[in-house]
Parts: sequence; C-alpha cells; structure tokens
Amino acid sequence: MNTKKRQFLIISAVILGITLFGTLLYILYVLKLGMALIEALIAASVLYLSAGILNNNLREEVRISKRVHRFSSGVSTLIIFGIILIIRLLLEALGRYYIFEDYYLFRYLNADAFLFAIMVTIFLPLHAIFLKRFAKYRLHDEDNIQNQQFRELFIKFIILAWIAGIIFLSIPLLKIPMENPDNFNLGFVWTIFVIGFAIFITIIVNKTRSIETRIPNIVLKQAMYTGGFISFGIWSIQLVIVELYLRKLFGITLYIQDIRILIIVVNA
Repeated sequence: MNTKKRQFLIISAVILGITLFGTLLYILYVLKLGMALIEALIAASVLYLSAGILNNNLREEVRISKRVHRFSSGVSTLIIFGIILIIRLLLEALGRYYIFEDYYLFRYLNADAFLFAIMVTIFLPLHAIFLKRFAKYRLHDEDNIQNQQFRELFIKFIILAWIAGIIFLSIPLLKIPMENPDNFNLGFVWTIFVIGFAIFITIIVNKTRSIETRIPNIVLKQAMYTGGFISFGIWSIQLVIVELYLRKLFGITLYIQDIRILIIVVNA
C-alpha cells in the first residue's frame, strides 16, 4: 500500500511539475516576459555577487559578517529583481509609443546599464534596513550592521554604475550609430579579458615564488583589483571619448582602436 501511494505521489508530482513548467512557458510566450525576465535575473545576480565581492575586499575587522550579509543581500536583491522586472515590462509596453516622430524614449530607457544603475542605487538603503533587521534577531553575536567603510565603497560603486548607465543611455538618446560587431562594445570585452588574464598570470607567478618572497594574498588581491580597476578606467575613458563621441557622433577619427595597444597599455 505504501509503495502504491509513493508511486502515485511521484507520478502526481511529475505531472504537476510538467503542468507548471508548461504554464510558465505559455505565460512567457504570451506576455513576452522571456527576455525581460532573463535580463532582470542576470542583473540581479551580478548585483548580488558585486555586493559580496565589495564586502570581502574590506579589512576583516570592518567587514560585515558573511552570514548576515548574504541574508540581507539576498532579500534586497529579490525585492529589486521584482521592481526592475516590472519596470522593464512597463518600458517594453510603452516602447511602441514615441514622444515625437521616430523618437521612442521609453524604448531607449530600457537600457541594461541604465537600469542596473537604478538597481545599485536602490540596493544600499534596502541592504541597510535588512542588516538591522537580521542584527535585531541576532543571528550571531559578532554580527554587525552596515558600516561606514562598506557604505563609502558601495557609494563609489553607485557612482561608477551611473556613469556607465548614462554613457550607454546616451547612445540611443543621441542616436549614435552602432555597428555589429562594434569596436566600442568589443573594447570593453577585450579590456575585461586582458585584465582577467593579467590577474591570472600574476597569481600563478606569485605562487611559484618561494614562501619568503611571496606577496601575501590580501595585499596581492588589493593591488591586483586596484590596478585592474585603474587600467579598465583609463581604457574605458579613451573608448568613450575617442570611439563613441568623437568618431561616431562627430565623425572625427583620432586613431583606430587596436587590441595590441590595449594589451600594452593595460599591462603597463
């Protein structure tokens, strides 16, 4: 009897799962939620991981407890995921309407970098609220609430997100022509790849050194992340000025973007 009951429950669970999955696919197809859902999910995942990386790079004595940080970041990210998904769907629905002839403002506002900047901005106050909530329930005696060092670091992250958001938003707003593939977009991909490869080589070289001459991991991480950030910033600034605005917007070509120059500049 128990075996039959177990088999019935398994079959029922499988049928229910298939039904729910089919219903979800139907909803995604009819309401066209697919891309909006995927983009919002990716952005939320990047936000959650970024908050964790920023916290882990703080000194241990001022670092937010990992357990409380995960809880507060997870809840905050879920709320922001819902908010940004609704905003994306609203902008997609309004994207068919133009403000004036051939100028679809709502469609232009549905830019990934711009919406990510909004997500990052909302995250900080939500994170503080849930940190206090979890600290109130005392998940750990040593757990501390959002500290000044984390806020200062995250505010810098917010500023960078808004700079990137405004730059990428200006492309459709100013109707800057883009190619496929485009040197402007490829430039960022190349930069990330070169910096990542340089960090990987640095870690390998440091591990091959003797223990006496080996750089401590904390010092090495801070140096690599700082150097990588500065390198990325320098190359990104010239990409925006030279490639995006001067060449594409005003038709002025100072020089051609070259991956060989990128490798030399970034590694230097």
